[in-house]
Amino acid sequence: MEALTLKVVAEATMDAFYRQLVSEDDFFDLDDFTLYTSFSYAALLQDEYEQAYNRSRSEGMGSIASAYINPDWFQEFRLKVEDTNGEYVATFDRKPFTFRFDRSFCSIMDPVPTQGTDCRDFIRSSHLRKWMHNSRVMPKTGKVYWYPQGNKLIFENVQCGLREVMVHYIPSIAGLEEDCLIPETLADAIMRRTVSLMKELDKTTVVDKTADGNPNKVDASELNPAFQKGKT
Repeated sequence: MEALTLKVVAEATMDAFYRQLVSEDDFFDLDDFTLYTSFSYAALLQDEYEQAYNRSRSEGMGSIASAYINPDWFQEFRLKVEDTNGEYVATFDRKPFTFRFDRSFCSIMDPVPTQGTDCRDFIRSSHLRKWMHNSRVMPKTGKVYWYPQGNKLIFENVQCGLREVMVHYIPSIAGLEEDCLIPETLADAIMRRTVSLMKELDKTTVVDKTADGNPNKVDASELNPAFQKGKT
């Protein structure tokens, strides 16, 4: 899946915005578009999750909505699995996206081993069930239990020489971190939403004149009505 950086999408969004809006001054700069592009990404993704969750529940699949989320959101990564004193851990370059109200970490699909191994089934679990996955007391079944913890992917009951996995997951995106990746197939939808949002923001600003006669555009929400009327 091809992906674009947040900075590239924000630059394209800024170009599209100023092509549609004739303005005497450029009130919004690239940092503004970068920030609101990340907001749009998160909002669209949350909408996608809620639709997928409702569909999953209606079809009797419970709360695990990963299979119903548009696969274009997911990106593929190969992660090395390290054995540190019996704990098997893989590290994400960027933390998985977190949906509101999601207890099944639906931004991650089941990992797949990429090297020769006896591991067969990867079962979604949680740190609350860790006590159930002790490989020293469980029979050798080839089942591996996994769950995320911060930027780590934890594997329990590993009895199969696990060294590397391929994971499809949705990376988090934040603020002004310009190297965040956005799926190319979804960039247009994110740009349209951001342009619409920025237009609404532009309506909440007013233009005043400074002492030298230049426009001084400020956020309308920060204006004191009493001050505007000459009151103190």
